Amino acid sequence: MTTVLLTLGRLPKGLELARCLHRAGCRVLVAEPFGLHLCKISRAVSRSFRVTSPNEDPAAYASDLTAIIDAEGVDLVVPVSEEVLYVARVAEGYDGKARFVCPPLKTVLALHDKSAFIETAQSLGLAVPETARADTEEARQILASGEAVMKPALGCAGSKLSFHAPQTLPHESALTNDMIVQRRIRGREVSVLSLARDGEVLMSTTYEGLVHSGTVAVAFRR
Repeated sequence: MTTVLLTLGRLPKGLELARCLHRAGCRVLVAEPFGLHLCKISRAVSRSFRVTSPNEDPAAYASDLTAIIDAEGVDLVVPVSEEVLYVARVAEGYDGKARFVCPPLKTVLALHDKSAFIETAQSLGLAVPETARADTEEARQILASGEAVMKPALGCAGSKLSFHAPQTLPHESALTNDMIVQRRIRGREVSVLSLARDGEVLMSTTYEGLVHSGTVAVAFRR
């Protein structure tokens, strides 16, 4: 039986993964910073482990995760949500038998950096919104000439994201190099998740947020 470790148990997406893996005949484990979480009470989950929050102490989180992998004979580690940023670091230094379902750390960081992501998409000939580091004159022009969005280049879950009407410039102290400014594009918001292996797309699904907590969708329809 394949033993799979999920790196998050508090969100519905973690529960969905646990159920799917359980139906496929896997033994499902969950690593989660919260003592009580959604997946803990699921019959699809064999055991849950409380780990250090990765954004509080990445080194301790890596140690906790590695200890579970080795002690439980984990075959497959499946990072869930933003935990992939930390799990990719664990995978880079891991030399055991477990496989990690995530790209190399270099790729993860390149895709997560919202400025680098725009540059990559543009280099592939894709249409992208006007984007600039917040401390540049180009960013000030975007803010002055229309609706704009400002967010951390390495932000997660809508943290520090703000919307700006034309001519409403943020305070100068907020226009720092670790923030980006983008032209706001209004329209129907949908997301696409694809799973690829060795450059081949195995599956894709498109989904739309139905219920939002701030700017973060918490319920979806496919």
